[in-house]
Amino acid sequence: IVYIDGTSEVHGILASGTTPLGTRWEQVGCEKPIGTAEVSNEIQNTALATALKDRVEFLEAELVSFGVGDQVISYDSYIQVDTRYYRPSATKIAYKLGVGGDKFVGRQLSNGAWVKARTLGAEPEYLLALGEGFNLSITRKKVWELEALTDAHFMEQSYHDNDLNAAGIDSVFHATLIAAGLDLETLKMAADDRRYLDCTLEKAGISKPGDRVKIVKAIYPKA
Repeated sequence: IVYIDGTSEVHGILASGTTPLGTRWEQVGCEKPIGTAEVSNEIQNTALATALKDRVEFLEAELVSFGVGDQVISYDSYIQVDTRYYRPSATKIAYKLGVGGDKFVGRQLSNGAWVKARTLGAEPEYLLALGEGFNLSITRKKVWELEALTDAHFMEQSYHDNDLNAAGIDSVFHATLIAAGLDLETLKMAADDRRYLDCTLEKAGISKPGDRVKIVKAIYPKA
């Protein structure tokens, strides 16, 4: 499970920063996986099915050579190998935006990288995303590495104030939003679901419905 500061980038981040779907498989038994009744979820690929008889981990280049690159692999995908079924093994996702999530997720480091997610497990890690032109580079940091940082390693509040001001969000809300990890970029990602955004703003401390409406309209003027 990971905490992540938005839903629109989650699959791309996990594919870039952790194990891409399809490179690791797990056997799930002799019965067709529950919840995969749709024919489109079944991977029809003889080369992959044959390879899975010997091992369950592959390089991305191998998947391409198998011809799997032409098919969409999702968390619900499965493939039949003789009498058994296999599914992609991957990190499950729990979306968490700002409030109630993690004190680092949603913050930006002084080098421009955003702390996008924290995995849960025996040795949790943070996923950091840095956009450079059309490239998105992902790095991992141990919890202790971020704990060792000071406020000087993160972008100053004034940086986010400028973004919020430019969007037309009243400055009276800035401190509350930023403290909750809700900078402009994060707000825009959450705005894909405006009811979710409204709930998130309320949890952040924007208690008046009218104030929440103003923020939503500032992000999407035509809302």
